[in-house]
Amino acid sequence: MEDRLRAHYAFLKEQPPAAGRRPRRATPRALALAAGLLVVVAGGAYLASQSGGGTPLRADVGAADGGADGDAFDGAPVDDGDGGTDDGPPTSVVEVGPSETSVPDPAEAESGPGVGASPGADPGPSGPRNADGSPVSPPPGTELPPPDAVLSQAYGIWEPGPHDTCSKEIHDRYWVYGPDGKVYPTYHPPIDPATGCTFGHEHGRDPAGSDLADIPFPFGYVNEQVIAAGGSPRPESHVGHKIEWYDDGGYYEDGSSVDDHDQICDVAYKVHLDSHSDAALANNEHEVFLHARCENGAELIYRALHRFGHRGEFALHCDQGRGPTVVVGPGDDGAGDRIDGREVAAAPCFEDRVLVPEGGRTDWFPLDERWTLYQSVDSPDFGRFFVQLQLFVDLPARYWDGEAIAYTVDLCYLTGDRRVRDDELCGPMLAANPDTRIAWDHPASPFDGTARSVFMGDIRLDNLAGRTDWHTDANGEIWSREPFPGSIRQHVGTTPINAAASYRPDPIRSFTIADDLGIHPPN
Repeated sequence: MEDRLRAHYAFLKEQPPAAGRRPRRATPRALALAAGLLVVVAGGAYLASQSGGGTPLRADVGAADGGADGDAFDGAPVDDGDGGTDDGPPTSVVEVGPSETSVPDPAEAESGPGVGASPGADPGPSGPRNADGSPVSPPPGTELPPPDAVLSQAYGIWEPGPHDTCSKEIHDRYWVYGPDGKVYPTYHPPIDPATGCTFGHEHGRDPAGSDLADIPFPFGYVNEQVIAAGGSPRPESHVGHKIEWYDDGGYYEDGSSVDDHDQICDVAYKVHLDSHSDAALANNEHEVFLHARCENGAELIYRALHRFGHRGEFALHCDQGRGPTVVVGPGDDGAGDRIDGREVAAAPCFEDRVLVPEGGRTDWFPLDERWTLYQSVDSPDFGRFFVQLQLFVDLPARYWDGEAIAYTVDLCYLTGDRRVRDDELCGPMLAANPDTRIAWDHPASPFDGTARSVFMGDIRLDNLAGRTDWHTDANGEIWSREPFPGSIRQHVGTTPINAAASYRPDPIRSFTIADDLGIHPPN
């Protein structure tokens, strides 16, 4: 894993600087940010995308084998593969980009009920509240929701497959209340500690160990608010929700020495990161949570359906740069130019390094996926909000073969002069299963997306309005002082965060889960 992390770091160091950026001193941070994807906002303007040229490929992407996630390209929600589809001044809307979600104009909406709730939402049980305004829940995994609880559409959609030993009932014990009082699925370990059964998937790092454990992770909360307002969200698979966090991270402001940490912050995030199906190839909206709290009192609880690039297309992750765009369905989501997006490995880009002649050694790095998150709001009414993350998925279950998705494990079975030659992935799998061809979703497949790494970018928050509760559209692009149908309550502290990520000693935070926990695609 250490070699793979070094490769990720080298990848960013070799990228050319983005157009329009002023030169910076050659610190490790500056080298890492030179990718052109982790950028600093100047004057409130988006920088141009660094996407490569080339003629777009066009192909139909249908549902994958084995019940993998699939979504209609016209934006209509379909089965996702595992079931179910404060008082203040007058309303002021900050528009930083059009919204794709069908919700009424906030300027025409009536104010809703209490903190964290959408208009008309059930406030849920009374009693203590968490930092995000949600009711305090029982410890996850201990009991089912009360009979009179209001269930979200994301709750209860997971069903065990042939390789999973936990029942649906055991899985459904892992839940939390959302700020709207509804029940949502949340983090659970890969193995249920009470019974020893396996769920077959994982949700990243256990948030209970974080200093931000008082802020819950209600998977599917943003989608639920869009549903409640009559919009048409994209249902997301349960297995795709991934959590990462770190405590006491050292940040520094621009101009400071990399050894002088001006702010110490706890940070946690959740991203819906699908690396096994065709669902993420056309759909660019994926639920993102970002929680932060710093020693100086600054804090942030942000939740949105982030638009990773454009709808109906994705980019090819072609070795040392952004590859050409692959068009797989209707786009026109009104997102404008973007410098974030989803990059998926493609056969034309990696074959000469994965399929090698005798005497060579397979290099799996070109198969990794890259997801870049970049969100910025800059307005004299609200202030400034800017956050960036870059995520790599090592050894995903899928890749693009030029016409549709294909499964990485099938590369292990290719023969000929040029083929996979390694002693760490295919070799052990083939030796342990000489009489069985391992399917893409089998636990013996090493291509399950359980190894991920993230570059923690900058977090910048300057709340000029002096109020902590704001309400946004589902994409986090329209900000209002008052709630409106389908709005998401964002908690932004009044203490500024002007934190540039400290890249010493290493910019990468990695998560790798053990191979003996029963995890398999879809994960």
